[in-house]
Amino acid sequence: MVLLKKIFLLAILAIFAVDTFAATSIYWLRGSDLATQIDGGSFNFLSTTQPSSVSKETIQQATVQKGIGEFSRWYSSPFFGSVLLSGKIFFFANSLELQSGNAKYRIAFYEFDEKTGESTLIGKSEWAPFKALPQETELLLQSPYTIKPQNRLKLAIEYNSISDASIIRMSIDAP
Repeated sequence: MVLLKKIFLLAILAIFAVDTFAATSIYWLRGSDLATQIDGGSFNFLSTTQPSSVSKETIQQATVQKGIGEFSRWYSSPFFGSVLLSGKIFFFANSLELQSGNAKYRIAFYEFDEKTGESTLIGKSEWAPFKALPQETELLLQSPYTIKPQNRLKLAIEYNSISDASIIRMSIDAP
């Protein structure tokens, strides 16, 4: 009986030793109230904590030139165990907008190794047009991907501007 209890406890520990990025995992793009120094700059968190009434609104706006570039990026906290990503990843933003110009956007997910400073591409969505709010796009991972322990998930919003001086704007943590 004691052996059976030990096996049961080991099985429970094994189940909780590996995190899974499941359909129920929701990450919020947080503003300046949750920022940190990562990858040579100050960036906001990709957090499982939903904004609250005390969160401060952050406006991100950029005038971008013709071509492909990065509008903004977010990082998760380091994962304690390995994290398995699979299936579809949905992106929803109720305040990402193109105020002028002609551009499209896409979402890119990376595994970020803070020790080496390297980002490994997990996947990118297709280019999507900016349309009436909200913006919604999805990324289908072609195969499961495991993020190593102590690494972070990095999300980047990239743009492809067809005209000079396109203005992209996003409000985060708005009440």
